[in-house]
Amino acid sequence: MWTEDKSEGRKRRVPSYLDLDNGVLVIRTSIAHRKGGRFEKLNKTHQRRRIALDTETIEVLRELRARSEKRAKALDMTLPPDAYVFSLAVDGSAPPPAA
Repeated sequence: MWTEDKSEGRKRRVPSYLDLDNGVLVIRTSIAHRKGGRFEKLNKTHQRRRIALDTETIEVLRELRARSEKRAKALDMTLPPDAYVFSLAVDGSAPPPAA
């Protein structure tokens, strides 16, 4: 996955804040697995990680967001600003699938 390479290889981390205008990804949580499914939890150290994004990654994420918004609009839905980036749910409400 593109962002795994760009986010220091932290595979199951979830962007808590994605600022494409300033090229910053802030990570505070990760996806954990247990019987019955997945859930979002704070990182072990409870610290935020700020990652600077390069121009190419920003453009890829902008295109992904635009496609997600278009898909949601086609179903008379709105994609909230805090939608999961790689969610398979049309409204971005579910965490991304397991790798």
